[in-house]
Amino acid sequence: MLNYAEVVNEVQSYMAGVGGNWSDWYVGITSDIKSRLFSEHGVDEKTDRWIFRLCVNSATARQAEDYFVKKGTKGDTGGGDYFSNFLYAYLVTSKTRE
Repeated sequence: MLNYAEVVNEVQSYMAGVGGNWSDWYVGITSDIKSRLFSEHGVDEKTDRWIFRLCVNSATARQAEDYFVKKGTKGDTGGGDYFSNFLYAYLVTSKTRE
């Protein structure tokens, strides 16, 4: 489980390595990472670019989500539930659903 600085650094480094603008990425939080990322958003586990990290708690995930949304990623704050301690990001494609 990662603290705020660790999760922001790891996700931001991954995004920079893949490329694209902030607005090309979607960032969110969830308690059920597989369902949210691969079923609800339609991210292809094998071919799309995505990352998730387990945060120490929901408050940390929310703080990191807020950071990325303020930077210009797609997504919004205020979702999830008390157990939403995964932060995830994926590169938006024509097949993914926001």
